[in-house]
Amino acid sequence: MNNYSNSNNDLKKNFSIYGVNLKAKNDFFKTFGINFRVAPNTLKTKQNLKLNSFLTKINIGKNLKDFIRNNIFFYVKVKNYKGNRHRLKYPTRGQRTHTNAKTRKKTIY
Repeated sequence: MNNYSNSNNDLKKNFSIYGVNLKAKNDFFKTFGINFRVAPNTLKTKQNLKLNSFLTKINIGKNLKDFIRNNIFFYVKVKNYKGNRHRLKYPTRGQRTHTNAKTRKKTIY
């Protein structure tokens, strides 16, 4: 079983997982009745099991990154408009390219 909890830091400040934002964390803690100010090493085994079972059900971390990367490669392979924009490293969601596409051109997949 994967243990996604960070056992050395405070949950509210340093408990970060790619794909889980602050609102999702707070909603999780409210749903399961866990105080978000509690340090991870003081969680009871039942609470830790709830946390791990919740995190294994959703795409987070490396799985989420792979899912996004595969979607982008699919668009490029199909050669639709969005895939061509990714391939040329242009903004894909209709942003202006005449003056403001500098940061998008720098990102590399």
